[in-house]
Amino acid sequence: MSLAPRQLVYVDTMIVLEAARTNCLAAILNHFDFHTADVVLKEILDGDFRKRDFVRIDASSIRKITAHEVPPTMLASARLKVPRMATLHKGEEALLAYLAAANPSGILLSSADRAAVQVACLLGFQHRLRALEEIAGKAGMNPQIRDWFKKRWLGEVITKHLMDHL
Repeated sequence: MSLAPRQLVYVDTMIVLEAARTNCLAAILNHFDFHTADVVLKEILDGDFRKRDFVRIDASSIRKITAHEVPPTMLASARLKVPRMATLHKGEEALLAYLAAANPSGILLSSADRAAVQVACLLGFQHRLRALEEIAGKAGMNPQIRDWFKKRWLGEVITKHLMDHL
């Protein structure tokens, strides 16, 4: 699946924070159509400003991210499909539950958490996963991102998961 301009990209909290930390969020938001779960948007807005690594996201960027409501029934249904879902952070769980229920076509899911990537694979989304590095590159950026936001890391996690589940 190629990364076309205005492509829907479903993101979790860490992707948005890393994109903001590396100053590529604005370019990515201008190139892609970001969507997420309502819980993720709340996590982004409620960040702990007292933490040393706190990343402030400007209001204009937040307004460009579409948030989808994830009711408790949607979470419960996803947990029945993949019990391991309950071990994820609330934002990751809500996002994957939304995707499992709605199964929107043509989406790309970007995550930098090993457990979330593995659950996404269990839900059948392994071909939709993309690294922040790839998304930023398509938006004309080359940020200095951490390793777990790179294509190589994501490919290794997906490959190991698939090999473990042959």
